[in-house]
Amino acid sequence: MEECKICMTVNHLFPIACPGGHKYCLSCIKGLSLSSSPSGRGSISCPTCRHPLPRNYCNDICNDSRQIHEIDKTQLFENILNKDHIWLYEGRNNGWWCFDYEMQDMLEEAHNNEDQDFDWYICGQRIIIDFSTMEQHNTKNNAVRKIQRIKSEDIGTLLIKGVGGMMPQKQ
Repeated sequence: MEECKICMTVNHLFPIACPGGHKYCLSCIKGLSLSSSPSGRGSISCPTCRHPLPRNYCNDICNDSRQIHEIDKTQLFENILNKDHIWLYEGRNNGWWCFDYEMQDMLEEAHNNEDQDFDWYICGQRIIIDFSTMEQHNTKNNAVRKIQRIKSEDIGTLLIKGVGGMMPQKQ
């Protein structure tokens, strides 16, 4: 199976294909486009073939679930909801996002090991989770978001926007 050329994972979290046919994780290509042109004026292109990508490429994909390949969102939510605890991060405009199912396991393990923090890269940016303040810190732009760990039965008490930046499909 082809791996994402940005994060090098084989299982592509929310895999998408650029117009040139190369596959990436949605968060990887989104992070690349944001870091390449934070002002929104520059152009972005496929990191592999340099095929130009439309300015709103990532937003268009997030808003049109038909463009996201090989993902069963129902199964993804079930994998998260079957856990005893759920890890969430604060949305920019109210609500909460669930960390993806793999990150759920890593955060829970770090929490159970009583680690002080958890450090990882997403979208090409270093993120540090501070368990003492329950915040995630982006070391590139100094952005801070609240995080929380809730019991799975409490999920209905919060506005959940989706999983890992993906909007749930509209019914």
